[in-house]
Amino acid sequence: MSDAYDNDDTREDGQRKASLRQVAGFMWKHWSSQPGKLAAVALLFGLAIVADLSMPFASKGLVDALTAGPSASGQSAAAFGYGVLIFLAFVFYMSRNTGVRFHIPFASKNMERIVADGFRDVQRFSADWHADNFAGATVRRVSRAMNAYDTISDTLVWFMIPAIGVLIGVTVLTFMQWPVIGTFTGVTILLFVAVAYLSSRFYVAEPLKRYIKADTAIGAALADAVASNATVKAFGAEAREQKRFDGVVQAWTKEANHTWSRFTNAWVIQNLLLWLLQAGLLGLVLLEWSKGRATAGDAVFAITSFMLVSSYLRTLG
Repeated sequence: MSDAYDNDDTREDGQRKASLRQVAGFMWKHWSSQPGKLAAVALLFGLAIVADLSMPFASKGLVDALTAGPSASGQSAAAFGYGVLIFLAFVFYMSRNTGVRFHIPFASKNMERIVADGFRDVQRFSADWHADNFAGATVRRVSRAMNAYDTISDTLVWFMIPAIGVLIGVTVLTFMQWPVIGTFTGVTILLFVAVAYLSSRFYVAEPLKRYIKADTAIGAALADAVASNATVKAFGAEAREQKRFDGVVQAWTKEANHTWSRFTNAWVIQNLLLWLLQAGLLGLVLLEWSKGRATAGDAVFAITSFMLVSSYLRTLG
């Protein structure tokens, strides 16, 4: 008999399917199988991160040049600032677009390997295992493995890794210019990340597991009901089958409402922290301006930095 019984979705005492270390190892196993494409994706997305991180500083330089007035030197500085800004924008968009072109075959090949390996493993399970497990649930698990890899990989490549790079970069560069403002920015970012992690780990995780289980039950019930439709009709049991399926869907609705509400509750706290970051970052720069230690360009730097940081923090929340 296969050990797959230990991973049955219907068991409350089933072992956890994979630890974070196992997931990381699984991801790296597939990523490292294509080192050339991996290096190209890393290089191009890294270039996009550098360009994005440079935007607030380029905006600051342009605004400072504009406030100097339309003198010959001011016009020259403004033209230079404008050129730097549009060059960075071009680098950001083109490097991301080109990186995606390498990421598409990189991701699809890994997903192909995952679903093929999953099918191979399922075929090797014993006949008793196949007799005792619903075909619909098995199909759902195999397809979900491929989709789970796609979700995790995209989250890392598109959101988490760029966010870590940008958030650290903004904090360090701001600290080098204004230690107090840099410290405030870093502490607020760490607080946001901590709230996002703790809420997802201890507040949302259990309802989300029940929601996923209910989602699997819908796919399993629907697949098996359709496959057995001829038998159901032979016994005139359509009403009973409909009632059974309605119960499965209603259980999913209950879990969906509960889980989505938990996500929204956590979102409120994260939004308040973003508001605190916006108010504090701009307020501290204005305080520096009132003491003659900051310019209009620095205020633009603060606004642009907040917009940049908040866009990446939302992906982590």
